[in-house]
Amino acid sequence: MHRIYTALTLALFTTTTVIAQEPAPVHELPKTIITATRTDRSIDTIPANVTVITAADIAGTTAQTIPDALRHLAGITVYDFGNNRRTTVDLRGFGEVAGTNTLVMVDGRRINSADLSDVDWTNIPLDRIDRIEIVRGGGSVLYGDKAVAGVINIRTKHGGQDTRVYSESVVGYYTTWKQSLGVSGSIHDLAYALDGSYYHSDGYRTNSEFMNRSAGLRLSYSADDWLALDLTIGVKDDRYGLPGEIAEDVDRRETDDPNSWSESKDRYIHLAPTFVISEATTLRLDLTWRQYQSRSFLDFGGFTTVDEFSVYEATAGARMIHDYTFFDHESELVIGYAYDTGDKHYQNDFFANGDLNRHESGVFINNMLAVLPGKLYLDLGYRRATTKYNYDNFDDEAFDSDAAHIGMTWRYAKGSKMFVAYDRAYRTLRLEEIFGNTSPLPPQISKHYQAGIRHRINEWLSGAITGFRIDTRDEIFYNPVADGFGNNASYDETERWGAEFELWATPTDELTLFANYAWIDPRLEAGDFDDNEIPGVPNVSGSLGGTWSPAEKVTIDLRGRWAKNRRALSDWDGAAESWDDSYFVVDTKATWQLGMVELFIGVNNVLDQEYSDIGVWQTDFSNFPAVVDKIFTYPAPERNVIGGVRIKKTF
Repeated sequence: MHRIYTALTLALFTTTTVIAQEPAPVHELPKTIITATRTDRSIDTIPANVTVITAADIAGTTAQTIPDALRHLAGITVYDFGNNRRTTVDLRGFGEVAGTNTLVMVDGRRINSADLSDVDWTNIPLDRIDRIEIVRGGGSVLYGDKAVAGVINIRTKHGGQDTRVYSESVVGYYTTWKQSLGVSGSIHDLAYALDGSYYHSDGYRTNSEFMNRSAGLRLSYSADDWLALDLTIGVKDDRYGLPGEIAEDVDRRETDDPNSWSESKDRYIHLAPTFVISEATTLRLDLTWRQYQSRSFLDFGGFTTVDEFSVYEATAGARMIHDYTFFDHESELVIGYAYDTGDKHYQNDFFANGDLNRHESGVFINNMLAVLPGKLYLDLGYRRATTKYNYDNFDDEAFDSDAAHIGMTWRYAKGSKMFVAYDRAYRTLRLEEIFGNTSPLPPQISKHYQAGIRHRINEWLSGAITGFRIDTRDEIFYNPVADGFGNNASYDETERWGAEFELWATPTDELTLFANYAWIDPRLEAGDFDDNEIPGVPNVSGSLGGTWSPAEKVTIDLRGRWAKNRRALSDWDGAAESWDDSYFVVDTKATWQLGMVELFIGVNNVLDQEYSDIGVWQTDFSNFPAVVDKIFTYPAPERNVIGGVRIKKTF
């Protein structure tokens, strides 16, 4: 594997030094996205609250990872468990199970793991990203499992006619260093984009060191207007410390677990051929293979163990897109089939788990009808899926799931729309969530209602308001009183009400502003914790900021975010209401463009706040046999600085 990294690095250097993007104002969304319908479709016709972040948007901020880039969006909460490697992104208030209720994709490839490893955001370096599409609302009709709160689709860069080379070097506090290189272009009908990156940081806390190296290749081929072929290949290795949570009354940079660590290897291939059957009909196939290997050394107060496992995942899918007219009304029909499988094998099976396997297959249909061409659009969709579990040491089981979608969008003016939508979505058990049970839990079913308006007030000011409600039956999470000792369980009912408010403004060519505010009331209904709030979810959160160019080729970005009123994780009955969870964090970055060279410096947490994304309510055994329940946290870094240089060149 070292040879692979060396070869890629040499290839990047010898081609000389990814893709220069024209910056777009924050309030102007790209005209079309793929995520909402699995086809290119105008945002103004989609019945959902949609956000698009471009590569230029990301480059202007201090973001070093995808979760960093998402932190300032309405209704999104990011939980950082101690280093850049273990991070969860929460859409619309799912708390500690957020990672299993938001589907994340890269160029149409699912990256939510079949096991509890969850999404590895470091698998996709920021330099590889062209844009990120966030569609809030249930998406199980088109995407199946886990698309309950919404879908995040990351679209990577591809080659063009010109040869473009790129280099970025970053240094920062905590001995942080990052180097990335990229080249893209085309050879006849074959477009290519190749990149590699290395990242290392000692981290803010003791034992929070993180090292990551990755490389990716994307090839795109087209032939005589009847075939388009897309191939992506990626490899990644990392190693990171596991500092764990720490009590609030001790040094926030220390750890109770200085010895635990983990390392992983990730390999994937994604092949997506598209066949043009006629002017109105195309057929796309998706084939993916992934191997993920992990090895961890865990120290539980002197009792140590090595956890080692491999996960193999494969997907196969086909979808046909047909454009047609229905009584002179524009329509689009999507019909598809999807299959995915995940196998987990333990190399040292200390707990006698045995091999675990899950596979799901489903068929789906979605139709868009332009009821009033150019004005009013109706979406109807349905999916039927079957999920099967096969275990060595547990009972096998199979479940059927149904998903449905109804949406109406009225595009009443340029850049403006009103929408209303209903989605029935589902989420199935991850492989290890069977532990503590003898057979798999049934799928959870969520009914997601939302309505909203996005209004272009004038040429420089736009706003949006979205309200939603999510009713869930048999929601899967860890219940601390289930079976008397605590267990993964299906909770009877949960309910989430919320609203998202957004503003974007470009009062001058030099100044772009944004602000958003989100409110959510997540509640447990009936069951053991009736009328209690779901832990980990802030009732209110928001962001505001802007980008200013005080002089030619100089840009300054300043943005702040806040959150308050949330319970600590695992505090199901509100015992730790005294936890001071509120925070207001400001980040800033200045960029200076000098031809093909770009210099930048950024400051994270300008106000030097001592805060934590996460609090956990748990038992302190440090003075055993005397024990007490208290708050433990994962402290976030205080004020820190990053700086670097980008070099871009087009031939």
